[in-house]
Amino acid sequence: MEFMKSLFNSTILLMLGIVTLTSCAPNPKNILEGSYKKCQSVYNGYYEMEHYWKLMSTNDTIKVSQSCYFQKTDNDSILPFVFNAKSAPSVVLFPVNTLYTGKQFVTYSDNGNGIGGIYTNPNIIWTLLVKNLALNSYLPITYNDSRPLTSDILSASTRVSIRFIKKEQINGIECYHIQAIVPPEYDHSLLKNHDFIIKTEFNYLINKHDSIPIQITIERDLKVGNELLVEYEKYVLNKYELNNKIDSALFTMQSIPEDIDLRYFVSLETGKPLETGDFAPNWNLISSNGEMVALSDYRGGLVLIDFFFAGCPPCIEILPGLNNLYRKYRDQGLQIIGISIIDTKKTLEYFRERHGINYPLLLGNHDVGTAYNITHVPALYLIDKKGEILLHPEFDNQSLERLENIISQHVNQRMQ
Repeated sequence: MEFMKSLFNSTILLMLGIVTLTSCAPNPKNILEGSYKKCQSVYNGYYEMEHYWKLMSTNDTIKVSQSCYFQKTDNDSILPFVFNAKSAPSVVLFPVNTLYTGKQFVTYSDNGNGIGGIYTNPNIIWTLLVKNLALNSYLPITYNDSRPLTSDILSASTRVSIRFIKKEQINGIECYHIQAIVPPEYDHSLLKNHDFIIKTEFNYLINKHDSIPIQITIERDLKVGNELLVEYEKYVLNKYELNNKIDSALFTMQSIPEDIDLRYFVSLETGKPLETGDFAPNWNLISSNGEMVALSDYRGGLVLIDFFFAGCPPCIEILPGLNNLYRKYRDQGLQIIGISIIDTKKTLEYFRERHGINYPLLLGNHDVGTAYNITHVPALYLIDKKGEILLHPEFDNQSLERLENIISQHVNQRMQ
């Protein structure tokens, strides 16, 4: 009897302890709301961060270290802030300096050549700044909507799961770890594609003392065709000083060192799109296995060029169709060539093995992208035996069907 009484008392104490611990756990939504309001109050600052990401269908994790001065602006510009930054990507041998004034985007490198580029076309600037992961800023304090800590996540329906994980330290700073799992419509990724995203998981480490999120991880589950893929990002804020006086000259052309020879990228901004019947520009590129390959090597055959990158869902989605075309028509004279302007040799080799690609994958560059007017991917060019463009379709679900119809008409034809 005494034993049962003791067991009962122990059980009651344990339950009370659990209730007490639960009641003492911070409210995760309140913490996120406080952090969102804090980020909204930021109007300028300096920070040092590390940005890591692993794109779908690759095994490489890319790292960029960035230091940046920024200032939010109400002007009608491409970004809601101007900035002066230095980035050091792990795939580049020297740091890259960037300046955005609200009208011009300037880039130059610390590699001793003293050359810089100026972009003034809004469409080109938007592509470079918004779609380039290597140039991403620390979004919560630079963007007006404080992405990926946005107001709609806080006011969302029961479809968004927000929970407190634990208290933990990062770089000696005590933080609240809050997790939010959201459906695609609440993912404000700059590269979002809701047709492929199944769900997104955000993990925020929020400074307990000032409510600034100092680490954010983003994991996206995607379905591309029949394949399940994962995309991962992590932002780590190592140092920051916010809402202090900053010299506005930092965000003007006066901040560019005098020894930098600035050149306008006119050809990229005014390039004429290639059309059917145009002669396809030649190129010399390195393949993923280290061989030098030129378009002229394939003169006399039918060539299909696929401009892509390994982390592009639509590019992955059409791979089964491209592989099928290559198997079906390669013995009849068709050659398919994949060109990626942003991927590394290691990434391309992994990409080839993962998707069973038998045709060459090449490491592209700025020049070939400009020559073929590549503004989006996938971009497909079909080139005939004379070197003229047969088809450059805007990509849609019928693109491969149109391609095969034309390919079937031209294979095995002899040059006259």
